[in-house]
Amino acid sequence: MKYFLLMGLLSAAVTSKANQANDTIPFWTISYGKTVILTGNVNSSSPGVHELVVKPGEIKDVTVSFSYDSGQPGASLLTVREGKEELRTIEQDPVIGAYFRVPVRELIGTHQSNVRYQLDFYYTDDRGQKDRKLGTITFIFK
Repeated sequence: MKYFLLMGLLSAAVTSKANQANDTIPFWTISYGKTVILTGNVNSSSPGVHELVVKPGEIKDVTVSFSYDSGQPGASLLTVREGKEELRTIEQDPVIGAYFRVPVRELIGTHQSNVRYQLDFYYTDDRGQKDRKLGTITFIFK
């Protein structure tokens, strides 16, 4: 009798867990070259900020990925702005999903010493994220 009671309770526990939805928190990473410099998730209170000191001839691309544990969105965009000026909007990679390569050298133009460029990164997708600011990177050329 104890065996049947134990099996019944165990079965009920497994069944109740199987009916619960996965608790996922979408998150993102921003990398400069191969180094992750900013991370965040939808519960982050404020977007990350990072300063990079760069030599004019050694500029690397920025990569941004936005991930859902339950699969990638059907459509997503990354918008790069400098102040109020929109520099570029990039659509998601059709194979990888919400993964974006930002060609920094093309966006900031001149590469003179003692110049600063502050780029803001915004993400939008078909799952409810609308113009979410992911972070700010300040490029300081020395």
